[in-house]
Amino acid sequence: MSKTVTLFAASAMATLGLTASVYAAPVSTLDSTAQVTFIPNDQPSGPLDPNNPDPTNPVKPVDPNNPNKPDNPNAGPLSLDFASSFNFGQNKITTTDETYYADAQKFTDGQGKTTTGPNYVQVTDNTGDDKGWVLSVTQQGDLTDNKNSLDGAVITLHDANVKGIAGTGATAPIVAANDIVLEKGQKKLVMTAAANSGQGTWLTRFGSDKLADDKAVSLFVPGKAVKHAATYSTTLNWSLEQVPTNTPIK
Repeated sequence: MSKTVTLFAASAMATLGLTASVYAAPVSTLDSTAQVTFIPNDQPSGPLDPNNPDPTNPVKPVDPNNPNKPDNPNAGPLSLDFASSFNFGQNKITTTDETYYADAQKFTDGQGKTTTGPNYVQVTDNTGDDKGWVLSVTQQGDLTDNKNSLDGAVITLHDANVKGIAGTGATAPIVAANDIVLEKGQKKLVMTAAANSGQGTWLTRFGSDKLADDKAVSLFVPGKAVKHAATYSTTLNWSLEQVPTNTPIK
């Protein structure tokens, strides 16, 4: 009898939508933290492939004018990693105006394969301070054979373009909008990164990876210039400075 009544009462409660209260244990909580710290990286950054910059696959560029030149010793955190040397080939003496073009940049990849790409300059900003930087170039003197100058000769850098590591979240620096016409002793702007931009590794390329032998670096020699049967050369000084720079740049 009592069993029947009990079952009926439970059934009635369910029919009426009534439920018995259930005791809930209190929730216990505690916060912990997670953090990571970065510091400026003062290690050297090796040259990358100008066609496809990948820090996991550095390359060894070949200097056409000094094949045995030692590796660049520049360390970070703000470093000038590489700058192409230009070779305009062997040419016959002439009395007419002539324009000659630099050979493409040769380099060897990690598998020992030698290939070519555009001439380029590479910089790395691992400072972590987002101050920005300026890359410039200065032709130190006339092209000479150590005795005589090649009067009126002009080196011009055409089609400057920026190449960065694929997928980077940094804002790209800006290259010079016009041709870079070199003048003895004059600092010329190549690439600039404003504050909060240009972090990581960036390349200024002259020409395209699809046209590695294009005419992006030229040497004009007037026909009236006296030419001796000799090799003429000059030094190009590439300079990477944190913004602001104290030297006017044209």
